[in-house]
Amino acid sequence: MSTGSVPPPGSRTMNHPDRSSLFIYLILTGMVLACYYPVGGFGFIRLDDGLYLRNNPYVKEGLSGDSLSWAFSNFEAANWHPATWLSLMIDVELFGVDPGASHRVNVGFHLANTLLLFWLLFQASGAKWRSAVVAALFAVHPLHVESVAWISERKDVLSTFLGLLCLLAYVSYGKTKRRDRYLLCILFLALGLMAKPMLVTFPFVMLLLDFWPLKRFHPMGFFAPNRIWPLLREKTPFFVLAAVASTVAFMAQASTTTAVRSFSEIPLMARFANAAFSYWGYLGRTLWPFDLSIYYPHPGAEFNVWMAGLAAIVLVIASAGTLVLRRHPYLFTGWFWYLGTLVPVIGIVQVGPQAMADRYTYIPLIGIFVAAVWGIGKIAERGRIHARILVAVAVGSMVFFGARTHDQVQLWSGDLTLFGHALAVNEENYLAHLNMGNELYRRGELVNAKVHYLRALELNPRYFDALNNLGVLLAGKGDWQEAERIYHWLLEERPDSDILHYNLGLLLAKQGRDREAVEAFGRAVELRPDNPVVYNQMGLIFVRRGNRVGACRFFNLALQVQTDFSPAKRNKASFCREDSQKNP
Repeated sequence: MSTGSVPPPGSRTMNHPDRSSLFIYLILTGMVLACYYPVGGFGFIRLDDGLYLRNNPYVKEGLSGDSLSWAFSNFEAANWHPATWLSLMIDVELFGVDPGASHRVNVGFHLANTLLLFWLLFQASGAKWRSAVVAALFAVHPLHVESVAWISERKDVLSTFLGLLCLLAYVSYGKTKRRDRYLLCILFLALGLMAKPMLVTFPFVMLLLDFWPLKRFHPMGFFAPNRIWPLLREKTPFFVLAAVASTVAFMAQASTTTAVRSFSEIPLMARFANAAFSYWGYLGRTLWPFDLSIYYPHPGAEFNVWMAGLAAIVLVIASAGTLVLRRHPYLFTGWFWYLGTLVPVIGIVQVGPQAMADRYTYIPLIGIFVAAVWGIGKIAERGRIHARILVAVAVGSMVFFGARTHDQVQLWSGDLTLFGHALAVNEENYLAHLNMGNELYRRGELVNAKVHYLRALELNPRYFDALNNLGVLLAGKGDWQEAERIYHWLLEERPDSDILHYNLGLLLAKQGRDREAVEAFGRAVELRPDNPVVYNQMGLIFVRRGNRVGACRFFNLALQVQTDFSPAKRNKASFCREDSQKNP
């Protein structure tokens, strides 16, 4: 396997497509489509897809003045990622609210990322076939299914697309010193950070590329300020962008009381222990990608101190080993690419309840693939592995990973298969129990749904969503007293939850306690004034009390928030005559 030549710094020599490159593009395209073609027939997943598209009135509106303003001004989903919102709005403009189309767009981004990764590595290193193998591993590895097959993870594939364009422009700048390439790099990084702040580590990735394969400084340059300082100064705009994005991301996550976990919930030492375990856990799942799950519960404060210490020590030894093996710089770049790009999601700042997530590996595993492929290639160069054996191993790996990816994709066909598999992996997965209960409730299987809600609460007694949904189920079965008791208890914990006030209002309305119901709905509106459902329910209460004018005012408010909200349209048509709308 030829390494190719690496142009010296400042050279204007660039690699250009030829027949073999086109062949590689075709093979990579075929691999992605063979693994992911089923997703075009999949629907929404109830976890987060409603928030991102299915039930989001601004996204469903497509591109409009209000939706564009909202995309740049909100912290919905505990994130600020306007580029992601705009991408989903464009989906709606082009295809309507069609989950199959949005799935296919995700696959399209993954395909583009695969091809860009090949071209980036080839341009940076000159090693065409090694670059192709890395791109192929990226294309078909099962750990990437979550990022591609989940509409809500549009932010992952989109930010990576923009991030790879940034690095491609940077490699071109590193070779040619063209100012326009430098400006393009800044632009793409800014856009990528507006899709997902995962790219905050990319200034460090650029430094890794400077070391290898661009060879813009010697390993000892880290200890020679006159050598490393110009490269650091060159990265100033990128570090500024990363700092701004990190600050905004923290503000977004802190805007909700449920996103960032406090140190009382998960102590600092437990976070470091989980981080050490996760680094090795991701590597284990990379080599043996079985029992993958949409959610891995965090162990909390419980961890084995000795095992955590051993995991951390081995990480340090492995890192030191890449420094010692200076003759193999790809090991240093690949290993620290992996370690560094995982830092934002490794859990030191714990966002969400998960210990780790498959989607977090979408960018970091590139480093592991680079280190492995270049390392095996170097061994083959020395004649220690026959070329035919090397090709057989490469093809066998692609077949193995591709088959696993195809199987993993099938799990995303619906909630029951996805969360049923998560429970098969770990029966104590309380989030999977919650979502199984939600899907069974939607299907009318109330008894089985209740079993899953109770099991989720057995595993996590203060689980807000499970308690809230159990209250909804009990209210639907007519157990109003117990449901109301649950809502009032939860409101003591979360008085600013619009969902709780809304559910309590529904319960009170069912009992004919209209005055109390209006008060609960009014509080829900104060907390979230852009929810048309609440206005519609308040209108129905006024209809029942014979106040058509008041009812029409609320139906109109619902339609002001969401012009295509069909329940309010029907109610307005049924109850609002022209003479009652003169003063809405």
